[in-house]
Amino acid sequence: MFRSPTFFCSTSQPPASIPVSRREFWDVLAHLSSEGLTILVATPYLDEAERCHRIGFMHQGQILQIGTSTELCSSLDAKRIELRTPDLRKTERLLSAQSGPGKEILDVQRFGDRLDLLVHDPEKEQKRVAEELSRAGLTIDEMHVDQPTLENTFVARLRALGQSADTAEFPARHDHSDLRGQIAIGATNLIKEFGEFTAVKNVSLQIRNGEVYGLLGPTARARRPSSECSAACSTQPAASCSWPARSRTCAPRRCASASGTCRRSSPCTTI
Repeated sequence: MFRSPTFFCSTSQPPASIPVSRREFWDVLAHLSSEGLTILVATPYLDEAERCHRIGFMHQGQILQIGTSTELCSSLDAKRIELRTPDLRKTERLLSAQSGPGKEILDVQRFGDRLDLLVHDPEKEQKRVAEELSRAGLTIDEMHVDQPTLENTFVARLRALGQSADTAEFPARHDHSDLRGQIAIGATNLIKEFGEFTAVKNVSLQIRNGEVYGLLGPTARARRPSSECSAACSTQPAASCSWPARSRTCAPRRCASASGTCRRSSPCTTI
């Protein structure tokens, strides 16, 4: 591909939808680096940045900070309290009002099903947070202390500059707890074909209300058809599908799409 270079610059990498290719790409970079090749990589993924010897935080065209992953995380001079609670929104609002420069809680950051609290004195703050939440009628599922992550550091750095890194509110919330355990999406014997290649072969799914159902596979070509067929109620002859408040066995027909051909039933509309 190239003859004994001394420098390699990469700003274009395999798509995130192909994790195997990205892992192999980074394996190649690690091998080339061990042989003395100098490498400059641009990536939006913090887990990949952690693989680098040194990292430069960039935002709006400027380098905010440079250092190793350990140096960057240590620059906060703080510990991370990882907190899980049934009501993240109320807890985040309560603790965020008590956080900021010069306060005991430096920052409150939400990541999926947890809150990360950046604090100077984790033992003291664990007790205080537990008391605050108890007074507010909020319960704690789990709380423990760990080191700040690179993502914690980057978000905290942006906020220190007055940049917004807040998580957007969900547009609406509905209580579906009474539906837990019931089947939300059900399908049997799904098939998805790309010419002579069968990407999905007689796959059956039962996805229950409140469940996060993951399709793990090496390529999007194998994962995407399963979700597409399920969402469109695509089936093989004599297959069946079910949606909330309805269940039916559909007459088969074939349909063509940009991503291949599927054996599809009559249309089913989700609610």
